Amino acid sequence: MDRLLQILSDGEYHSGEELGQLLGISRTAIWKQMQKVESLGLPVDSQKGCGYRISGGLDLLFHDDVHGQLSQKAKGLLKKLEIESTVASTNELAKQRAETENASGLVVLAEQQTQGRGRRGRQWVSPYGCNLYLSLVWGFDGGVSALEGLSLAVGIAVQKAVARIGGQSLELKWPNDLLWQQRKIGGILLEVIGDPAGFCQVIIGIGLNVDMPENHAAGKGNGYFHRAFA
Repeated sequence: MDRLLQILSDGEYHSGEELGQLLGISRTAIWKQMQKVESLGLPVDSQKGCGYRISGGLDLLFHDDVHGQLSQKAKGLLKKLEIESTVASTNELAKQRAETENASGLVVLAEQQTQGRGRRGRQWVSPYGCNLYLSLVWGFDGGVSALEGLSLAVGIAVQKAVARIGGQSLELKWPNDLLWQQRKIGGILLEVIGDPAGFCQVIIGIGLNVDMPENHAAGKGNGYFHRAFA
């Protein structure tokens, strides 16, 4: 599936025969795989004599591309970068890592979340390949008292990152909402594990709507900014 999506990410038509040769499977198997692609909510276009395409293409996340765009300072702080296709929640996956080790410096990115969460257990809709879903683990000494103002600091960091790559300025709404033209396009979710009075690890979850689903379905491509460089 991942390899098929990589091929279709260019937004061009690919025949069933071509896809079968590239993947080493039958045209019938390709048809079944395309049904799975559609089940992800992606805008699949099928034309007789042309083949299949994903309208507007996909801006997929690749480890080397993301890592290559980091500053030297960021690379020095990064312990590990994981990029997943589909997860229940990047925060949940990061939390699992932190529960078994000191995972400070771990960053988890995903193309899709099936159980994305916001504050107070609210659902965070996380369609495939459209937006940014990431979680960062960072360790703090001094317990939860050292975390005062962290949500605001993360929001300002996201705001600066978007501005640095040419995106429109985001507005911050305390404590964790990111707004653009009065519309919520992002959110921050902090979760703490460890000693409340000593060393603890914070899972910093960030969801940012880069490409509105209605734009993607209409074949307009990425609507807000190029997500691979956020």
